Amino acid sequence: MLSKKSEKILKELLQKEKDFEILPESEKELNTSKTSYSEIREMFPLSSHISTAMLVKYLLEEKYIYNHIGGKENTFEIKNLEMGTLKIVIGEKGISYLEHKKYVLMAKTIPLIIAALSFIFSIYTFITS
Repeated sequence: MLSKKSEKILKELLQKEKDFEILPESEKELNTSKTSYSEIREMFPLSSHISTAMLVKYLLEEKYIYNHIGGKENTFEIKNLEMGTLKIVIGEKGISYLEHKKYVLMAKTIPLIIAALSFIFSIYTFITS
């Protein structure tokens, strides 16, 4: 179970990945599916720098997201944050987490909707008979 901030980061990265996939080939050279740390930092203007950095570090270590530095895909150095060179993409684990969460929500709401409709139908049947 991830925090709301973590989910917000994952959703943003997934949206960026989807937007990149639908681009024509000619525009893919100019655009990227990577998100910089500063863009993530802007998503949480009221959070402290260390809080956001540790959130990103946790997501990297748990392999929900990856950075673009070869050999260090699951971690980062503070100098990369300060220089603004850290670029992040969503990993398969992050994508599957978001998809699983959606299916769990549907699995909880569909039975409730069916029960409510059955209850309304039984009241209607009781009144009309």
